[in-house]
Order: sequence, then C-alpha cells, then structure tokens
Amino acid sequence: MDIILKTKLFVDYLQLSKEYKKIPFINDIDSACFRGIERDLIAICFLNGQKQNDSLNLNKAMMLFTVQCRLLDSLCHNSKTKTEAAFRQLHMSMLDAVDINRDKNDYFKYMKPYQYNIKYLGQLVDVCRNQIKKLNISGKSINIIKNRIHLYTDVQSYRYLSRKDAQESLKTWSGYHNKTGNQLFWWEFAAASASVMGICHLISFYGSKNHRAENSGSTSCCYFPWVCCIYGLLEGLLKKRKDIFEGKISFVNCYENLKMLEQRLLKLISITMAKLGTPDHCPNYKKNLESIILMYLSDREAFFGLNTLLSQNIAKSLKFKKSMPLIKLMDKIECV
Repeated sequence: MDIILKTKLFVDYLQLSKEYKKIPFINDIDSACFRGIERDLIAICFLNGQKQNDSLNLNKAMMLFTVQCRLLDSLCHNSKTKTEAAFRQLHMSMLDAVDINRDKNDYFKYMKPYQYNIKYLGQLVDVCRNQIKKLNISGKSINIIKNRIHLYTDVQSYRYLSRKDAQESLKTWSGYHNKTGNQLFWWEFAAASASVMGICHLISFYGSKNHRAENSGSTSCCYFPWVCCIYGLLEGLLKKRKDIFEGKISFVNCYENLKMLEQRLLKLISITMAKLGTPDHCPNYKKNLESIILMYLSDREAFFGLNTLLSQNIAKSLKFKKSMPLIKLMDKIECV
C-alpha cells in the first residue's frame, strides 16, 4: 500500500510540474521563489494524496494559488513602498483569485512596481479564477476560504513593516484572533496564519467531490491552527536566513534558542497527531503530515549550521528511520 501511495504521489507531482511549467511567465518570476514553490508542489501532492478522481484539477488550483502567494511575497519584499495599506491592497488579489463573483481590484494602487509585475499578477489571478471555477465550490465554502485569506493577509501586511512595528502589531492582532488560549504563542499563531497550506487545505477539502460536510468543522479546526503551525514553523526554519537578510520578522527567531524551538515543534507535532488520530479524520492525514515533516527536514537548509542538530533530533524523536524511502522519493523529485 505504501509503495502504491508513493508511486501515485510521484505521478501526481510529475503531472503538477508539467502544469506549473505551462504558466507563460513562470520563468520571469523571481528565482528566489522557486525553491519554496518546489516544496509547495510536493506538499500539495501529499495534502491531496487521498483523493483519486479529481486530484489533477484540485492540485492545479492549489498550485496556481501558491505560486500567486510566492509572487506576492516577492513583490512585498522588492517594493519601495513599505506601508500596511499597500500590502493589504496587493493581497486583495488572493480574494479575487478564489471568488469569481468579485470585481477585480487595482492591486498596485498604493505602490509603483515594475510594469511586468502588474501584468503577471493580473494574469495569475485570471487563470486561478478559471481553475477554481472548475471545482464548483459553494458560495458558503468560498466565504470560509476567504476568512482564512483575511488572516493570511493580516500577517503578511504586518511582516514586511519594520521588525519592531511588525512585532507590536502581530502581538495585538494575535491577542484578538488566537482562540487557543495559552496553547500557542503569538508568533506560533502568526506562523499558522501565514501558512498558505492552510488555505490550500480548504480548497482541497471543499473542492473535492467526496468531501463530507458533517466533518468539515472538526477537520478545519484540526488543520488550523495546529497543522498549519507546524508547516509555518518548518518553513520559517528553512527561510530563517533569508527572512533576516530581508529585514522581515522571523517567527522561529522568536524563541529563546533552537532547543526551545525543537521542544515546541515536538510538542505541537504530538498534539496534532493525537487530533488527527480521531475517527473524524481521514487515516491518510497522519501519514501525509509525517511525510511533509520529513520533506522539510530533508531540505539542505535544515542542515545549515545549528539547524543540523535540531533536524536530526526531531527526526530521531519521531523515529523517521522507518520512512527513509521517502527521502529517496524527494531526491527523485528534485532531479525532475
């Protein structure tokens, strides 16, 4: 069964890679985005691995959406206008991408980007809308997805401000939105909200022809913030050097030291695995989450400097030696 699942995921990845390369302007997007997009494509295949009939349409919708998010990150970083209003206006494109009934906005109203960025973002919104339309997601479900996009937009609009302003704004914001009590620090909730995989999960769930509406609440509550927090922190670990260089707040740097980060990750993984083990959730969710964690820990940035010890300790604690063939799968994927 494991071999069949991994083979299907590999085939899904190859199909998705071909669709990704069909985007007309993809080679003109900032090269710094590519490594993140590669991880996104693999995570999408694991995320949607349990679905059979409609996997390509769902995967393509999520792929287009994550490419758009990576492009927005690049635009925010390279913008000379560093204001919350400008970043919020730019992220209106995410709402337009999932809601085909909205009128498209002027995303660059408060900033002056290169002319080609205006064209590319508009084109990406259009192709994403066309793909979302094929999924026939209900208006009620689209509103749930949009609510998650609002949280994502909040975090991204604050992250590119000065570190001091970003930290103060996110603390206040998290105090209002974080409903986990004291279970998540403010930066952990922010990391969960900044994970595009949380939005992709909703697209996958509501876009699937086989989704069960009665389990939507429990699935959504487990995935966000718990699974998303793990995604966000692991992604932050790999992007830590880049975030510091760009002057953007790094959520993994909010811990006192790497040992505290390691302990928190293991605790969050334990809590999440317990939640995913209930009958309300697809049995593949736990296995897919393990595979995605392994994917992050197999990245070269996970073995830069002191990150090496953290990655090795987490892999050892989770007994990932049993899943080592997945590393070979990742090696194959990276060579495609």
